[in-house]
Amino acid sequence: MTPELSSTSFEAYYRQQFRGVLSDAELTNMFASLCTPLPLVLRVSQRAPLADRALSRLQILLGEEVQAGQLEWVGKRAWQFSLVGRGGTHHQFLQQQQSRGALQRQESASMLPALVLAPESHHAVLDMCAAPGSKSCQLLELMQSGVHASGRKDGPSRGSVRGGSVGMDGGFLIANDASLDRVISLNHRLQSVNVASPRTMVTSLDARWWPSLGNLRFDRVLCDVPCSGDGTMRKRHRNTPEWSAAAAVELHTTQLRILREGMRLLKPGGLLVYSTCSLNPIENEAVVAAALRREMDPSPPDPSPPDPSPPDPSLLGPSPPDPSLTATERGAEFWVEDCRELVAGGLAGLHPVDGLVSWIPPKSDADPDLDPDSLTDPKADPEVNRDLDLKWQTGAGANAAAEGWGQRRSLYPPSEGEIGLLGPALRKCLRLLPHRDDCGGFFVTAIRRAPDGGRGLGDADLGGGDSDLGGGDSDLGGGDADLGGGDADLADEDLRALPLTSAEWREIASFYGIERDPPGVLLWAPNRAVRRQKIYLASEGVARALTRHWQPLARAGGRRLRGRLQGVGAKAFERLKLTNLKNRQSFVCEWRPCQQMIHELIPHSKRSANRPHAPAALRTKRRNSAYPSATPADPAADSADPADPADPADPADPAD
Repeated sequence: MTPELSSTSFEAYYRQQFRGVLSDAELTNMFASLCTPLPLVLRVSQRAPLADRALSRLQILLGEEVQAGQLEWVGKRAWQFSLVGRGGTHHQFLQQQQSRGALQRQESASMLPALVLAPESHHAVLDMCAAPGSKSCQLLELMQSGVHASGRKDGPSRGSVRGGSVGMDGGFLIANDASLDRVISLNHRLQSVNVASPRTMVTSLDARWWPSLGNLRFDRVLCDVPCSGDGTMRKRHRNTPEWSAAAAVELHTTQLRILREGMRLLKPGGLLVYSTCSLNPIENEAVVAAALRREMDPSPPDPSPPDPSPPDPSLLGPSPPDPSLTATERGAEFWVEDCRELVAGGLAGLHPVDGLVSWIPPKSDADPDLDPDSLTDPKADPEVNRDLDLKWQTGAGANAAAEGWGQRRSLYPPSEGEIGLLGPALRKCLRLLPHRDDCGGFFVTAIRRAPDGGRGLGDADLGGGDSDLGGGDSDLGGGDADLGGGDADLADEDLRALPLTSAEWREIASFYGIERDPPGVLLWAPNRAVRRQKIYLASEGVARALTRHWQPLARAGGRRLRGRLQGVGAKAFERLKLTNLKNRQSFVCEWRPCQQMIHELIPHSKRSANRPHAPAALRTKRRNSAYPSATPADPAADSADPADPADPADPADPAD
């Protein structure tokens, strides 16, 4: 929810936080820009055949008076228009094109995390807080278009965007969100035409406590965590609350927990991006510093009184790391990388600000106002800070005291002893400011895990995960999955691989002339009622994540997974809903293709070679025309499955 800029406390707060970083004149410009609407920014889909034509049509609707330009740092597929507001014919046109997956409205600053991650087609990717789905859609496009750090490809990549390679590399994306209502909208968006992909899984799990799915680990993790959202004031809505410094303090622990969980889920050598749409260092640099601080001091201080006798040198642990050494040289498990160096082509045209190394912490949880006199390390003098420590404790007992100590310490900037190690890392973080790049306020940082595991967090459940998610193992069947939520047809079903020798697939392959094996793994639930049966196309990676990681834990009684799997792959075929015997006998094939996956199936159909309009070759044909009312719908017009839940969100709203 977006806060209103209606209180002078907001301005006073950030004038103190950014003192010495931004001049008074620049701060004044920033506050003024936050009161202006955002420009219109679009991503042009690489998968939609008519996306370029839709962009041209939009420019005609907007007229010559609206200035348009490409965002250089994003690539040739992102456009920014000087238009503001929602009225006019263009707004309805944008809604239609977004529902078709041709034009994706997304705020420019929120495009940066996916570009920094730069996922490749074989990567296992996790979006921990994915709803409403703009970043997930962008990640899918990058995975399927061959964009990676070695060079950007702004046009479609043959063989990866249009069929034939879905199941070869095994990459997949798990889009997760804790809110079931938001996940339903997320799943609907990821299943729309020109967006749906066999590489996707949609889950509804609490990102703070991700289940151990058989040591499943990820090459890329996006932690776009819940935040106060004070950087999004330019797109504020009515009836939103006033800004409060307490919001950042309340969310700090949740953000830190999600970041640490994301770091745990990284494969050795993997990359994580932490981002917020907040300007507040309590939600940004303080969270990053607290996560990295465990590298140097993984446990809270000993509450017992100090021993006056000199310590035995043989009992002392390793000496603190030398700040003059690089993260790799000192054996660190995690380190921050410069986002500028990770984005292909750099950030030309963008003017980010480096992360802060010092900020003013709040006085206490009961008084979140700034405490300029409390810039010392809270653990430096326990006697002086004892009363303040008690305020931060969340309950009684030793465990609660340790948790309260950790929470309070994490709000503080690096101490003099830590600045040598944490300072360079925090300076590599990036903050986008609205007055510099005509965008919303945004924070991004990239964290790399050491290829050899390093020495840091000591995660006993590291395990490296399944390093061969993209292999050709055909043993993908069986297993029970507690499924439900977004796609009602998945609820409580036994989803398993459909053998290519089955009667169902032979019927489909024979009627549609599919001679080659499908580009991936076919999944279905044979125990489902006949009139509700569907066949899903999934990549090798998705099939393995489901059958080797999710389903075994669900079979073992994993209650946390019950009803939490909302979508797997993309719908490829569905059984026609025939209501009487005459209708059923009039059809040669009872299965019709779903439009979402027609582009993956066309290259495998021999009937498409001689047809000028390939989708027409996949239309269901009847043995006779005695029942005109039973003619099945043309899948080319099936832009959205009527069984799917309606998207409660405005599809043209740049929600993230």
